[in-house]
Amino acid sequence: MASVIFRPAAESELQEGHYWYEEREAGLGLEFMRCVDACVQLIRRHPEIFPVAHKNVRQAVVRRFPYSIFYLAT
Repeated sequence: MASVIFRPAAESELQEGHYWYEEREAGLGLEFMRCVDACVQLIRRHPEIFPVAHKNVRQAVVRRFPYSIFYLAT
């Protein structure tokens, strides 16, 4: 399986998203993180499954939430 490295800006955005959803409804922040993790695991198992968004950068849309993960498949 491929390794995953998050840029600091992406880590910060994930933390902000978790906080924002948790403030709206208890447990929703955790569900957000679970959905992000499930998407990351799918990327790790099948890095070529998602479409190319620009040049060699691919885009995976997170289930249930308006977030995308942009990544390079190496």
